[in-house]
Amino acid sequence: MSLTLIVFIIAVFVFIAIALSGIEKTGSGSPDYTKIGPLFTPAERSFLGVLEQAISNNYRIYGKVRVADVLKTKATKQRSSWQTAFNKIAAKHFDFVLCNMSTMEVICVIELDDKSHNSKRAQERDLFLNNACQGADLKLVRFKAQKSYQIEAVRNAILEATNSLSVSEDVGTPTCNKLELINSERLTSSKLAKKHGLKTSEFLDKMVEYGYLTEINGTHQLTEKGLRNGGEFIEKGRYPAHFKWIEENVPLFKMK
Repeated sequence: MSLTLIVFIIAVFVFIAIALSGIEKTGSGSPDYTKIGPLFTPAERSFLGVLEQAISNNYRIYGKVRVADVLKTKATKQRSSWQTAFNKIAAKHFDFVLCNMSTMEVICVIELDDKSHNSKRAQERDLFLNNACQGADLKLVRFKAQKSYQIEAVRNAILEATNSLSVSEDVGTPTCNKLELINSERLTSSKLAKKHGLKTSEFLDKMVEYGYLTEINGTHQLTEKGLRNGGEFIEKGRYPAHFKWIEENVPLFKMK
């Protein structure tokens, strides 16, 4: 037997031994995993903070819930049809799920739509979820992802979609009755500030200090306390977005 053939045979045996060793290690050991990172994207985390301020008194908020844990496939005689329908929801999730505080019944689901929803594939997914929720009589509320949100607008959109406006009216103890709030004249932040010798920025800072406003990502937003005391956010009109207040309900001027 030539030396070349002997070297070749030895090389083959070494290669087989190494290959078998790798297979043995892969089969006997546990797969290696690594933590992905935060559960929410920065946009989702920001919106979660808005949801907590807007409706945490009304509902429990959960995030990244599997669609298959909220919706189930209807029974069918054909197993293949059932499996096909299940596969469509098995790998999908809802961004946020709102549940009844006591019964944990799912009241509605929320999707936060960012730029990624502009793709054809994402739009097909959104349409599928819209139809699936509609067919299951489950409310789905969509919000456009943005740098800042008005808590009052988010809150009203959810409560209107879930027909729960009557619930929201009972959250907290109002400082004055609803009829007074409706009939009272409201003044803008700038007018109130000027009337009492303050700069508008100083007035807004004071309203944050008293809990009537909160500041998220550099943008002021109404709190539940501000709403109960007659604060109003004006989004559209001749002037840029601004707040209006009932002067006698503003803590800065109640004692004057």
